[in-house]
Amino acid sequence: MSYLSQITSMAELRYVFNDRKTNLSEAKTKMQSLLQGSKKDEIFEVIWRKNDLRESLFGVIDPVLLSSQKPLKRAIYDDWLATLDSKIFIIVDVN
Repeated sequence: MSYLSQITSMAELRYVFNDRKTNLSEAKTKMQSLLQGSKKDEIFEVIWRKNDLRESLFGVIDPVLLSSQKPLKRAIYDDWLATLDSKIFIIVDVN
């Protein structure tokens, strides 16, 4: 999780898969399994606590509303994971 605390946007991360072994769709599915695995709550919490990373995904949220918005944003995040949304899966590359 330390790599998440060092970035301000998911676009700064890159997970590169070998194109001889997989295609982009398969690579995203593999990353999806990882992100939905046993660390999924921890990953979301790191994103949520890091202002700039949270804002890069969800936009600016009034600090007064942070706690009330968290469950809604978590549901959106989970949907992004389930649908391989590019907001999250921008990190996957194949070459």
